[in-house]
Amino acid sequence: MLHSFFPVFCARPVFCARSAARVMMRAVLTALVLVPACVLFATAAPSPAPDAPTPPAPAAQPADAGDAGAALLWSTRAEDMSAMVEEAVALQRSAEEHSKGVPEKLRTLRASFTRLSGLFQASRGHPTDQLLLAMQMRALRRDITAMTAPLERIAATVGRRRDELNALRKDLDAFTAQRAALPPGETEQLQRYSAALNEARKALNTAFTLTGRLLAPAESARDQINRAADDIEAGMADIWHDYYLNPADDEPLVPSDISALLGRRLTRAFPLTLADWMTVAVPFAGVALAVFLAAFLGLRATTALPAEQASVCRGLLTRTWPRIGLGLALAVAAGNPRSAFYPALGLLGALALISGVVSLGGRLRRALEPAAATVEPLRLMYLTAAAGALLLFFDLPPRLFGPVWDICAVLFLARLILTRRKSTVKPPVQERLLLGGAFWCGAAGIAFSLGGYARPAVLGFMGYFALAAVVTVGSSLSRLLEKVADRLFDKESTSPAKAAAEALAVPAAWAAALFCTLPWLPAVPGASYISLHFLLADYSLGGVTLDLSRILIIILLYFLCRSFIRLGKAALDHLPDRAPDIERGVIPPLRTMLGYGLWALFVFIALGILGVDFTSLAVVAGGFSVGVGFGMQNIFNNLISGLMLIFGRTILVGDYVEAGGTAGTVRAVGIRCTVIETPERALVYVPNSAVMSGQFTNWTRHNRMVRRSIVVGAAYGSDSAAVSALLLEQARLHPHVLTFPEPAVLFSNFGDSALEFTLNVFIDDLNNAGSTLSELRFGIERSFAEHGIEIPYPQLSLHLPDVKAAQPAGTPSESIASAAVSR
Repeated sequence: MLHSFFPVFCARPVFCARSAARVMMRAVLTALVLVPACVLFATAAPSPAPDAPTPPAPAAQPADAGDAGAALLWSTRAEDMSAMVEEAVALQRSAEEHSKGVPEKLRTLRASFTRLSGLFQASRGHPTDQLLLAMQMRALRRDITAMTAPLERIAATVGRRRDELNALRKDLDAFTAQRAALPPGETEQLQRYSAALNEARKALNTAFTLTGRLLAPAESARDQINRAADDIEAGMADIWHDYYLNPADDEPLVPSDISALLGRRLTRAFPLTLADWMTVAVPFAGVALAVFLAAFLGLRATTALPAEQASVCRGLLTRTWPRIGLGLALAVAAGNPRSAFYPALGLLGALALISGVVSLGGRLRRALEPAAATVEPLRLMYLTAAAGALLLFFDLPPRLFGPVWDICAVLFLARLILTRRKSTVKPPVQERLLLGGAFWCGAAGIAFSLGGYARPAVLGFMGYFALAAVVTVGSSLSRLLEKVADRLFDKESTSPAKAAAEALAVPAAWAAALFCTLPWLPAVPGASYISLHFLLADYSLGGVTLDLSRILIIILLYFLCRSFIRLGKAALDHLPDRAPDIERGVIPPLRTMLGYGLWALFVFIALGILGVDFTSLAVVAGGFSVGVGFGMQNIFNNLISGLMLIFGRTILVGDYVEAGGTAGTVRAVGIRCTVIETPERALVYVPNSAVMSGQFTNWTRHNRMVRRSIVVGAAYGSDSAAVSALLLEQARLHPHVLTFPEPAVLFSNFGDSALEFTLNVFIDDLNNAGSTLSELRFGIERSFAEHGIEIPYPQLSLHLPDVKAAQPAGTPSESIASAAVSR
């Protein structure tokens, strides 16, 4: 009977969650079935002889025990299947609940899609309307995705459960086919299990049929909406490109349907009902409250700052922060996911954010450079840029758009000229350059508008306005972060924290400045599409295809590489402090190699991003190296010699060497030359090839100790032992003369005019050698004078024993006597 239970235990596990008690019960039942069988098998006697009496059959009790265990096992599986039935019924109810109203919603979405498609086709000449319709199409796609997502999850779960139930049904059929007759208890539990299995399959089939009937048309509608939305998104860049760059056509000055056009645009731009306004007001109020609390806490915190800094912070919190907060509140209210997108609120929020950026740049410039308060280019350009944004939003007819923009540009130029004339203080260079660019941008805008390109003129003015904002905010933040770093760290500090601050200050400042230009995207209709179009467009240059996105990535990698180099050099400077076994002289070569290595890596990555073929580059480099190798032998010789000096550590920074006829301290070991500073403070650049090929002396390679000698003469007749004792005494009294190796005095020679002694001393540091020898000479001279020892000067005497006898005729004796010469 055991083999009949084996398929049941090998069947696929029931997917319902089982409690620990049920698992333990199944283990107990398995033991009840297997243990008696094993005992029966182990104690079975061999077959008796034919004439032997037949023993009583011992298999009746184990068989009854196996039947009872099988009945209990089917009872447990029936209980598990009951839990499965509950889950199947829950899935069926969930499918029925989520399917309520789906046909009506689907019909509404289809009707909205048909209406939007028709409006999009009818508004071919008005990209602003098409942009609004594209936003509504995206919202429609989100709605149908949100409607079908629960049904898809239920359908996926139902499908997995149906596969598991089908597998269990097959295992049950195979088991019943193997058993011709079953005990009554086992048959009852088996029928109960089979009934539960059929009930679960029925509930899952109902749920599967229901979800399939609803998902088929919903998925078809969703695919149709997705294709239409993708087609609209793909064509928006070309639509806006034609809208801005094509000249004005021959439309009437004021179209007959302009009132209806503006009314339809304003209807889509603002909430219409009270419920819509309430939906918008709730997030607006939440953001406004958060902004107010942040300003309040910031003002409380400024009381602990110095007076000058507190004044600047209060100005930012009371004038700049409210504008930014208003813009954020309007932007959140306009893009509330629980309501439609309202472009008018988005435009007002963008203009408020731009006003906050203008205020931020102006206040930072005034705080860092007071002379910048005389003329503020961003403030002068803001009103004209806001007027251009409103003109683009209302999308006036081209023949009306141009004159209105010309008036705005003329007023801007007049205001700019009057402001420059009223200014009594010469503005800084940055303000003068930005004002000059703004003047020529406004003049070019008028010229373009007169030529029929009014919209490109507005777009160009807005672009220059954004560029001026980036320059103003980026330069101000860079200087501000540098000042903060100077306050936090000492000027001569080389800590990694200071290096990190200096390395990341400039990239962080300009990244924040670029982030401040985001409000220009919603302020200019279609700016996001145009920006993406120009960023991703391919430009051919010398056979290499480029796009602006790659160039921006390369610029970002440049700043990252620059930051990593500064951080790496700072870490290397502090490496000897953490690892005393590393000599400080090794650090400068490592700094040099780190810089060259990272810049080389950056160049290779940049070339890879640009799409340069390294195979062809290697061929060109090979041919180029053959021709250049002959003309640049000395350069390559110095390069290889520099690498040998750096890695061979023959010369380290700080060593005192004599090389190429020059003696001094090594200040730098470069790739091309070695810089030596002479005692006269002159920097001598010795080529590395001259250092490697010639003879050089390193006085301080192993230590800074150096031996020096002083030659002293004593007059003939002086006590030589006393002279030696006085010399040793002066050497031992000097603090920079080492006691080991100890000083030594040598009687070096019988000179022409004196007894010559040599004092050999070891000085602790080469830098102290000159001053130590001078002080020793002073001490020797003073000691000899105190002990009556004469230091003679060189002299030569000629003795003529018989001058008169050797005097020639007519020669005066005075001339002969003058033959004694002293020097």
